[in-house]
Formats: sequence, structure tokens, C-alpha cells
Amino acid sequence: MSDAGEKAGEEYWLAIIGGVRASLEAGFAQPLHIAVVGANGAVRVMRFSDTPREADLLAEHHESEGMAFPINIMITDARGRASLWFVEPSRPAQLELMH
Repeated sequence: MSDAGEKAGEEYWLAIIGGVRASLEAGFAQPLHIAVVGANGAVRVMRFSDTPREADLLAEHHESEGMAFPINIMITDARGRASLWFVEPSRPAQLELMH
């Protein structure tokens, strides 16, 4: 993988971890469901239970170039709350909390 690809992959996971952490800090109830959609249509849906370090992969669609930025991350909780994150490489993630 190229340095740019590794950096984008790292930013992808940091955005997801940051979103999960911020959602839990905002009082979201587990389990959390995370849907990640890339600009190219690549999709990954995961469930986080008990700890933000472990995830169950629920669904996935790959594109040949992987997950293309920008990406949108939607996180929902057990009570129906949601947060939406818009992520571009090398820029702070933008967050919108929905109730």
C-alpha cells in the first residue's frame, strides 16, 4: 500500500473511533450501529457492543479502489439517537448530532 493509501486508511479508522467515542460521551446507549459510505459507493456496516474496540461486521460492499473519500459515517444507538460525520482526508471531521 502507498504512503497516501496508508494515511487515508489510518484517517478512516481514526474517524470511526472518534465518532464512536464522541457518541458514547454524548450519552449514546450501546449497542451502536455504524454505517460508513464512501464517495464511490463502498459501504461497511458494523455493530459495536460493550467496548468501542470490538466490532461485528454486519454488511459490506467493496469497490476496487477501496473506500474513497469523502466518507459519511452514521452512528445510531439503542434508543434511536444518531450522529452523522462527514470526513475528508487531512481535515477535521464535521459532526451533526440528531435526536
